[in-house]
Amino acid sequence: MAPNTAPIIICFALSVVVPLAAGDVLRSSTANLNDNDHRNLAYPCFQTAEDLRQAVRDYMDSDKSDTSEVAGRYGFPIGTWCVDELEDMSSIFYGMKDFNEDISGWNPVK
Repeated sequence: MAPNTAPIIICFALSVVVPLAAGDVLRSSTANLNDNDHRNLAYPCFQTAEDLRQAVRDYMDSDKSDTSEVAGRYGFPIGTWCVDELEDMSSIFYGMKDFNEDISGWNPVK
């Protein structure tokens, strides 16, 4: 390096592109979120309880890591998933005796 020359630091960021299907809602604003809201807004919100139910099944069958296929589709950890559009959350975890994940960040429609 030549004298009086500042070093150049180059940073590369890995980004994941998730294709949206017709009807998917992508949250792009954090204006209404509070400081305790840690949802990953880069992923589409679930539109149906059945889609969420299947995603939870897939999550439970995965290695539950940030590099899993499920994490690539919906985000990681599961507590960051956007369920804001759902009104009926009944039976989402039916039969999942081993489920023990923090979903306190979920905010379904009331």
